Amino acid sequence: AFRAFQSEDSCVIRDAEDKGRQYFIRVLLPFSIAGLKRAYSWRVWVKVAQDGFHQLQDLWDNPDQASETSFPGTLANQLHGYPASLGLRGRVVPSSPDRIPSFFVDRSVEHPLVDDQYAAVSPERAIEWLQPIYHAPE
Repeated sequence: AFRAFQSEDSCVIRDAEDKGRQYFIRVLLPFSIAGLKRAYSWRVWVKVAQDGFHQLQDLWDNPDQASETSFPGTLANQLHGYPASLGLRGRVVPSSPDRIPSFFVDRSVEHPLVDDQYAAVSPERAIEWLQPIYHAPE
């Protein structure tokens, strides 16, 4: 309890000596699915620098936060169905007080997640994502 401060959408972890801190925010990782009009998103954790973390905290209730500039982050989750997603670079994009920010993986990274995020995935691919959730071994 001493080393971590967390809420539903943010977390700060201190080292044992309280000399270093890591900052994380929960964001939406949006995808387009062919044939669907609205985006499909996963909630994931992203590690950000202290200044990005505080920028987002300061903007949390600001109705104009979507006009603010994005800031760098790195994916802090290993995503099912993807090779080595932990640590992928990208940008956190503020949105609005009623929606958590979005995260877009850097297009220059060669990774299947980049391909899926920037091109509409097939409905069959989306079903592959859901199978471990709905058909998990007991």
